[in-house]
Amino acid sequence: MSIKIEITGWLGKDPYVQTIGDKKVVVLSLASRRPNSRHADWVTGTVWNEKLHQFILSTFKKGDKIIALGVLGKLGVYYSSDGKPKPCLDFFVNSVGFSHSDKETDKRDGLI
Repeated sequence: MSIKIEITGWLGKDPYVQTIGDKKVVVLSLASRRPNSRHADWVTGTVWNEKLHQFILSTFKKGDKIIALGVLGKLGVYYSSDGKPKPCLDFFVNSVGFSHSDKETDKRDGLI
């Protein structure tokens, strides 16, 4: 059984390549804000499909608002710079694209 996930958010840094075992993956670091909140939930997506690697690396950059579809990897905890534990989510990305950004709607919902 797998849990499907759809994340809309902003890339916190440029997508980058990481080697896991003998496999190269592309890593996406996404900040997704809750409506009417300044709090951002950080989500890490890994792209294992080699056909998507070049597309992602040549298309997306830090600050882009994207939508990523995939399946749940794991829930975890990371520690912020002030030492406080924060929840995090990892998922396996199957497809990705630019998210429609309506600045008025995002502003109204407190997302920017």
